[in-house]
This record gives sequence, C-alpha cells and structure tokens, in this order.
Amino acid sequence: MQRVVDSLAPLMGLLSRSGDVVLVRASGMPDGVPDSLKHVRWMSVSDTSQLKHPVPLVPWGWDAEARLLANELKTVQAIPSERSVGTLNHRSFQAKFDDLDSTTCVLPLGEQFGRLCHEIHEVEHALNVISQTHSTRWIIKAAYSASGRNRLVGAGRVLSNSNCRWIEKRLATSGSVYLEPSYNVISECGIQFQLESTDDGRIDHRLCGVTELLTDRTGRYRGSLISAQPADEWLPAIARAERMATEAGKLGYFGPLGIDCMKIQLQDGTELLRVGHDVNGRHTMGRLALALLPLLDSSRAGCWIHGLPSDPADRAGTCPNFPATGERHVVESVQTSPQVIGGAPPAIQTQLLVTSSLKDAQIVAKSILAQAN
Repeated sequence: MQRVVDSLAPLMGLLSRSGDVVLVRASGMPDGVPDSLKHVRWMSVSDTSQLKHPVPLVPWGWDAEARLLANELKTVQAIPSERSVGTLNHRSFQAKFDDLDSTTCVLPLGEQFGRLCHEIHEVEHALNVISQTHSTRWIIKAAYSASGRNRLVGAGRVLSNSNCRWIEKRLATSGSVYLEPSYNVISECGIQFQLESTDDGRIDHRLCGVTELLTDRTGRYRGSLISAQPADEWLPAIARAERMATEAGKLGYFGPLGIDCMKIQLQDGTELLRVGHDVNGRHTMGRLALALLPLLDSSRAGCWIHGLPSDPADRAGTCPNFPATGERHVVESVQTSPQVIGGAPPAIQTQLLVTSSLKDAQIVAKSILAQAN
C-alpha cells in the first residue's frame, strides 16, 4: 500500500505552480519526471527544516499528519477545524442527502437511499427490507471510507460470521456503518468545489468542474474523463451538489470538496441519478484531473488513466493497456507520472490520453476498463 501512496504523491504537482515544492517521503523520491511535472521541486518531508518559515501548505486533506506538518512549518494560513473535517467526511453527513433524482421511485429504506446503522440488529433489519423489496445485493460501508475501500459487499438477508465480525469491529471504532442496496452502475462523476472563507466570516463555495469517474468492477478508481464542458447527463446533479456544498460550509469547513454521483439501473431497467454517494472533504483524483484541462484545446477531451504495469521490470514504468498515440480515437498522449519512484518503477502509472471529443474519450476508457476487468 505504501508503494501505491508513494507512486501517487507526485501527482500533487499537477496542482502546483512553477517553483512550488512538493513534499514526498525520502524513500519515494521521484526520478524521470515528465514535462507535466517539471515545473515543481521535490523535497523529502524529513528535510522541511530547509524551508523558510512560515510556509503555506496545501495537503491532500487536513488529517492529523497534515496538521502536525503545518505546525512544524509554522504556517499562518487558516486551517479547517478537526470537527468540521471529521463531520463532513463521516457517512452521517452523506446519508442526509443520499437519495434518487426521482419523484416516482419508492426507496426501500425510506427517504434516504441507504441507512446509517448503529447496532448490528439495525443492519439485519435493513437487509431484510432490501431483500424483500428491491435488490438482493448490498454494500456495507465503514463510517470513513472511499474509493471502493473499507466496505463489505454481499447478497441475501443472512450475514455470515465473518460479516458480523467486520461490522462489529467498525461499530466499535466509529459508531456506525452505512448500508445501501446495490444496483448496476452505468456511470459515475465527481463534482469538485472549493470552499473559501470570506472577510465577513461566511464560507462561500465555487464550482471547479465535473469529471466522469472511471472505476473497475470492485468500485476502485481507475481514472477520469475531462472536458471543458461536462456531459449533459450530469447537469441535474450540479444543483443538488451545490446544496451539499452550502451545508458543508455551515459546518465551518473550507477547502477542497468532492461530491460523487452515479447513474444506476434498477432491476426493471429504469435509469436514475443518485447524488452524493461519496462526500470527500479533501482533494480527490478528480480534482487533480481538472488541473490537466489546460493541456486540452477547448474542443478536445481527455481520458486520464491510472494503470497497473504488468511487468514493471521489463516495461520500465509503462502500462501495457495504454493505447499508443495515433491509434483509433487517441490524438496525443501526455505522461503524468515519473518513470521511477524511490529507485523502482511506480506501482501505478498515469497518462493523459487526448481525444477529439468527449465521446471518443468515453470509447477509449471503455476499451481500457474492459481489459483491466
């Protein structure tokens, strides 16, 4: 897991300006840096004493490690409170807004799409309701979870002993789990905001952009589609996400905010929009993907792919399922990952595939994901 984190850490350079310093672990120092990252300097976190204080810090998110680093750097910038960050990223916040964009579909668990459960008997009752009325498949997510991690996937109304142990452990550590029915996912997107404090004490938000999420069959992030204008299918989600951003500001939170949405297909074939299945009070890969927009002409689109090299020793950091420039639909490719991380090929390699249109980018993405799955 640490190799994956080290491989992705240099991507923060996509958000940086010329001369900025990107901090990485000493054992994760990048080499063979592509043109898209040559405008930044690299420094080990252990060498920050070399920086002139105070230093403004832009972390991935304001966790305990980032707060400690801010203190060491004697940063004078405003930092969102631990309480606002914790509340925003907890499933209890997301659960308040998690429903379907439909006036005719009756949700199996009441007004919300899923149910926040604080006791295991609540989980068992909700499973029974779901199995009787809608999908027999379900997902149980930990109170703090994202990117397809820290969750339980199953079917039917009976929990196994291992399922119960998993749930009880999460209930003991964070007080709740989130149960939701599972349907076929047609597509997903991430709506990106920036929340900022104003001089009069208010917290305003601005829309940064929308990126379509590419995920594999396990729900893990594999890339983003980017274009100057989002696909029409996501426009209805933006207004609802704006309301969530407003509520995030009322918590006292400011900083980057990503709200994920999906189009799902019910068992009868009905397609519906679900807004806010994940809420991220931090930077996200979708937010980094937006930083690649200046590399595209206004009429073009891009497919930012996160690939897994099948044979790092032989391929020197390349990924076999990346189409070459000149192949159908791909007009240009831009490397966005270093060739070497800590003296070895990266665990994850990223590349921007430039296409003539968003439709072409979707075709490229579908082809690559089919190989990955």
